[in-house]
Amino acid sequence: MKNKLIVSCLLLFLFFSACAKPASIENTGVFSPSGSSSGFAADDYSSDLIPSARSVLEEQAQMTRYTVSLFVEEDYQHLHGQESVLYTNREGVPLSEVYFRLFPNNSGDYLTITRIIVDDVDLEPVLEKANTALRLELPEILEPGQSTLIELEFELTVPSDFHGNYGLFVHYDNILALDQWMPIIPVHDDQGWNVELPPTNGDLPFTDVSLFRVEVNAPQDAVIVATGVKTGSRSQDDRKVDSFVAGPNRDFYLALSPDFEVLQSKIGDTLINSYALPDAQSASEEVLLFAENALRIFSENFGLYPYAEIDLVSTPMHGASGMEYSGVVALSTDLYDLDAFYYGQPARVMLETGLAHEVAHQWFFNTVGSDQVDEPWLDEGMAQYMTNLYYRAVNGEGAAESYRFNAWEYSWLKISREEIPIGRGSADYTDKEYQPIIYGRAPLFILSLQQEMGDEKFGQFLKQFYTTYQWGIADTEGFRGVAEQVCGCDLSEVFSQWVY
Repeated sequence: MKNKLIVSCLLLFLFFSACAKPASIENTGVFSPSGSSSGFAADDYSSDLIPSARSVLEEQAQMTRYTVSLFVEEDYQHLHGQESVLYTNREGVPLSEVYFRLFPNNSGDYLTITRIIVDDVDLEPVLEKANTALRLELPEILEPGQSTLIELEFELTVPSDFHGNYGLFVHYDNILALDQWMPIIPVHDDQGWNVELPPTNGDLPFTDVSLFRVEVNAPQDAVIVATGVKTGSRSQDDRKVDSFVAGPNRDFYLALSPDFEVLQSKIGDTLINSYALPDAQSASEEVLLFAENALRIFSENFGLYPYAEIDLVSTPMHGASGMEYSGVVALSTDLYDLDAFYYGQPARVMLETGLAHEVAHQWFFNTVGSDQVDEPWLDEGMAQYMTNLYYRAVNGEGAAESYRFNAWEYSWLKISREEIPIGRGSADYTDKEYQPIIYGRAPLFILSLQQEMGDEKFGQFLKQFYTTYQWGIADTEGFRGVAEQVCGCDLSEVFSQWVY
């Protein structure tokens, strides 16, 4: 999640014509409703994956596929686009409706849907949950295994001030940061569509892995940071048009600025890009080094980072030090002044801690998904625990112990170590309780589980849990089930003490 500074404040296109699909959609080869493709094969996405991970494209051939064309106006604050979605019903039950989440509207009326077409039928937008959810009544029941083609037009207005979402969706200091900007389909499970009013605590997206093809038409001087890999770039009417493919991923992030400069390195088959402003290149070099260490350490402990690229980008934030996205880590520009202090902590320490935490989310949030609204401990607790692994491997056990005290113990002490269960939903915690429990007590539970199972069995468990739920959705019972399978033991007592 945002590794909010409250994380212990410490170390932490174009438009549709009236009677025909726009040429840009036809030319990108979107799937037909029957599921046949027109130049839109699995190979199109293989460039975003390291060779050993590419088999997932055949294993999950029915993943949702998004094709988006986005136009960024010269002011970097007004955007419009079109989105074509091939959605296949993999839910095991017939569906009469499909939902999209419109998360920019959680902090204002910033995202407007102007047209919807489902299988060539125009539909009226039905907005719910304070305009953060779009419900589509399908023209026909969608049976399991069947596909439907959904086309949307939308407009975005981006605020120029920090306004209730930590500044994650903002145009500020000549940087455009687009947090959860596109309409996206949430998870459907045995409880139905996961659509609720966004809680005040925690992160919002809960999505299946999908494939993305995104074209960004932007001012000529824009440097574009995006999930996935760039597959092409061209000039058009004194502007630039960059194309990207990505997936399997949970979301698609974008940041743009005419001022970004990039540094690069490589570890294994993965390219690391570090984007920052010209006066922050020393910090950008540090970020590159931190990321190399994090990718190496987490790959050794869980499984290889499966993507061919990861982007690290400095963006404006307020009250947050960093945020995770699929294939992208955003870090607060405030932390790139290495001589400064950030809420009483050295900015360099906060930068390293934030980077490690957000890179950890590439394993637990992106590759292994979970319900961040109803079970936030799963991804945040794991990211905190993995940051501890990072410090131990890079700086030794003394540094890891210091991190654990400052980020976990001290945080939990803020509510006098009250034994509130870690397994509740975000909305079930008060603002005072959320951070101490999810960022403090949750990783302490994982550490207690390691002590219960023993280091060798626990190490096996970490790899088995990651492998079991890679590209899927994990929950608390799945976490416990894999742990008990690996250790051959009953963990009901420790789960009752900490989780339930």
